[in-house]
Amino acid sequence: MTKNPVKLAPGETKEIVFGRLQNAEEKDISIKIELIDGSEIATITNQNLDSFVVPAGTRNTEINLRVSAPEEAAEGTESKITIKYTELTSSEGEGMIGFTESKTTSIPVLIQTPEKPKISIALWIIITAIIVLIILTAYLIIKKKK
Repeated sequence: MTKNPVKLAPGETKEIVFGRLQNAEEKDISIKIELIDGSEIATITNQNLDSFVVPAGTRNTEINLRVSAPEEAAEGTESKITIKYTELTSSEGEGMIGFTESKTTSIPVLIQTPEKPKISIALWIIITAIIVLIILTAYLIIKKKK
């Protein structure tokens, strides 16, 4: 798998941006978006997947996914989500054949239980010093009142 997988704990769900589409053309482009691999853990949340419009001149049209790890997923389990984008073209004029261009993109998913943050020794020393100061201050106040 690649260096930067989506990390999920068992039973966790995340909303992620899978890709950002660009369209430098002067007219809108329609594409078909298909989830090729990973349908057991991911769903595409965008609308109109059979004719998704990427507006002309845009740079960051997002493809959004909801990724969910099963409750029973084992630590270290790796999966892959693959999406295929197919440009939909129409024939221009009679007898013309429209050709389509497609692209496939993948992202890895890793099941990993999050580590609990460790409290450093320096933090323990500071907490202990504060407690000692509070006790000492309380003792001095009580002794002064007598």
